Amino acid sequence: MKLFSILTFIAVITAAILSADCLKVSAQENEIREYHISQNGSGDFSTIQEAVNHARNGDILIIHPGVYTENVTVFGKVLYLMGTDRDTCILQCDTADYRTVPLSIAAGGVSNLTITGLDTGTILPSSVNGIPAADNSSLNKTLDCYSGYAVHIEQNFLFQKSLRFSNCRIVSWHNFCVGLGSRGNSTVLFEDCELAAYGNGGCIFFHDSVFDKFCGDSSLIIRDCRMISCFSPYIMVFQTYNAASRTSLTFQNVKVSAVAYINDSIYDSNDMNTSDTVEELAKREAAEQLYDNRLVYLLPPEESIRFLSWRNEIWHTKSCPDPAESGFSEGILYIALTYETAPAQSHHVIGISNYSGRPEQGWCGLHNTSLTADSYGNTLPEMNASP
Repeated sequence: MKLFSILTFIAVITAAILSADCLKVSAQENEIREYHISQNGSGDFSTIQEAVNHARNGDILIIHPGVYTENVTVFGKVLYLMGTDRDTCILQCDTADYRTVPLSIAAGGVSNLTITGLDTGTILPSSVNGIPAADNSSLNKTLDCYSGYAVHIEQNFLFQKSLRFSNCRIVSWHNFCVGLGSRGNSTVLFEDCELAAYGNGGCIFFHDSVFDKFCGDSSLIIRDCRMISCFSPYIMVFQTYNAASRTSLTFQNVKVSAVAYINDSIYDSNDMNTSDTVEELAKREAAEQLYDNRLVYLLPPEESIRFLSWRNEIWHTKSCPDPAESGFSEGILYIALTYETAPAQSHHVIGISNYSGRPEQGWCGLHNTSLTADSYGNTLPEMNASP
């Protein structure tokens, strides 16, 4: 009996020690680690992707100044990529291929970085840079004809999670700056960011989930940001693919510099936007029905030619201009090379497309989408909540 008591005591002590060791290991596994990325060898890693591959869920990656020419993919992890200075911490790569982008990520945070989708002159099979249908049976072949975004958010891992961009400059010389496929119960936030589109796409392309099990409520919040689009007639495009999706949009103090064209062929004939066209906004502005700031700038042919020459110079030199210095200021530039009659197509700077093929009862005619009441201070009237 005495021997049994001793053995029992030893077993209890051993179990306690093992339990303590397990708790210690578990705590170490859950500990948030911080890694430094530097190209001069002073950090833990010299490339961002190396650090991403090594990092665990919740880790922080500090990116030191340098030009990182990489295709960074964060898959199945919540990570936080933090530059030390937005102007000198640059992530870039050629986005001629739709699948190769500077940054693909789904959850966590990105801050203090310049992310650039380059155009190095690679020729694509097709010069058309539209948006492929998500349910296309030959999607992979279709994607070969499209260039990539600067930032691509298109993973089921976003489901029930959040992603935040803070103080970032996102530049695209090809497709949209950001391609965002939302998922249910998720939030994507952009704050204090600049999105500058100098290619065939605008600033943001948004669509809901194609898959029923990843549908639900999602939120897109954009605040204290600057959006610039020099080429594309749509500064943002929104598409719905699934009746089970619901989206809330919040815009706060978003300053927009957009272009519009008198030429109908530039616009999507399937655009379902139910808000005012550029022409209608100009009329409302002339009737003093809009706010005090200038919104629509109607450029006659000679001024349009000057603007297009400036735009072409940007394209060839690949130099990001200061919009204020170029005269491309906040508002909508309506470009005309010839005077024509009233347009047949709808001229909007926000493109809307629904799975139903018709406008729906939502923001700007977008299915199951609402604008939150705390949307205010934005350049475009449709981005502001009604009083």
